[in-house]
Amino acid sequence: MKALSRAPLAAAVLACAVAACHPSGPPGMTPEQQAAMAIDAQLAGTWKLSSYTPEQAFSLALLLGMQKDAIVVSFQNGRVRSANTVLSFDRRYRIQSVGGETFKVFISDEQGVEYESWARFGRPDQIWFESKTDPWKGQGTLERVAPGGFN
Repeated sequence: MKALSRAPLAAAVLACAVAACHPSGPPGMTPEQQAAMAIDAQLAGTWKLSSYTPEQAFSLALLLGMQKDAIVVSFQNGRVRSANTVLSFDRRYRIQSVGGETFKVFISDEQGVEYESWARFGRPDQIWFESKTDPWKGQGTLERVAPGGFN
């Protein structure tokens, strides 16, 4: 009979322990890190540049190339990749300053220089962004081509 009366207590202790281990995300993560993880999961996939308005005029050749060839990028696990005749790269990125559907993304080049953009999900398959770092200052839109990454 004593063992039977301890079962509910043991179940309650186990439930509390499990809840304490994972209140809203992996253990040891700050709310900011959890928010960045959620944005990263939503960002994962392949995106096409559907519009871009530079703050400064680019060369005519690059502008024509951007119109002729679709710029497609893929985000996954902290890497952003692109490969086409206009643009080819494989860079590290990080997400910061998440506020709902708005966030900052920093993309690092080979020398460690970070390029800052502010972004917002317009809907699950669209991102509006504003690049803040020269020479890429401008505003644009990315449209989701495929979920996942590195297709």
